Amino acid sequence: MKNVYLKVALALIIFLVMQGLGGVIMVALAAVMNPGAMQDIAEGGTQASPTFLALAVIISGLATCLVLYWLRMIRLPQALDCSVVRWCPALLGVLAAVVGIFSTDMASEMLNLPDIMADAFLGLAGNPWGILGIAVVGPVVEELVFREAIQGSLERSGKPFWLAAVVSALCFGIIHLNPAQIPFAFVMGLILSVIYHKTGNAVVTSIIHILNNSLAVLQMNLLGEKAADFKMGEWMGLSPLCEWALVVVLALLCVFLLYRYWQLKAIDN
Repeated sequence: MKNVYLKVALALIIFLVMQGLGGVIMVALAAVMNPGAMQDIAEGGTQASPTFLALAVIISGLATCLVLYWLRMIRLPQALDCSVVRWCPALLGVLAAVVGIFSTDMASEMLNLPDIMADAFLGLAGNPWGILGIAVVGPVVEELVFREAIQGSLERSGKPFWLAAVVSALCFGIIHLNPAQIPFAFVMGLILSVIYHKTGNAVVTSIIHILNNSLAVLQMNLLGEKAADFKMGEWMGLSPLCEWALVVVLALLCVFLLYRYWQLKAIDN
């Protein structure tokens, strides 16, 4: 496919279609494994089992990657080749991402945007298959789709890095379809785009993404239903003004660390 923007649009369509098929898979699994629960769901009595939902997320994610690999938008094994990464420089990128994610997370908490996925995530966080889907499979799949397939396709076609980074981050933010996650995901997408560009594959970005989601799962398991109302600034005893000041300081530190990381060689050529 010659038009790289069509490839980007196709990758997004495939991602969304596979997510939709995940719902169909969930219904099929419920019908086969637990017909009684399926009837209750159809009548609006209960939500879908976290196990069925988690398996649907995992299967749809893997199917998305297989289709994009078949379309030659995901390079395997290059996209997940650990041997080419220089880990000492990469650690600086990880540190920059952690600082930036912490800053953005605090800012998102203060904006108090509605979280329409809180109940679903809470159910998945307490289920072994849900933990696998949220903390491991989901992050790797999203890095292969948004960094490798979308950003990578744009860069390999000759588009400038800044354009590829913004497009992939926008897609990454919007695709979450959750007001509480969209700003956070966009900023996180920009940070991960820098790291992907420097390393040339999705290994380090996947590790960062896994760490972020794993911490979220840990928080939900420790706090339970209180996790939705937990705010880091309040827990630290900061006033709103001090909290915003900390957000700005951490954001500036993230930019500085990313700049230093940008100057380092992060991959063996």
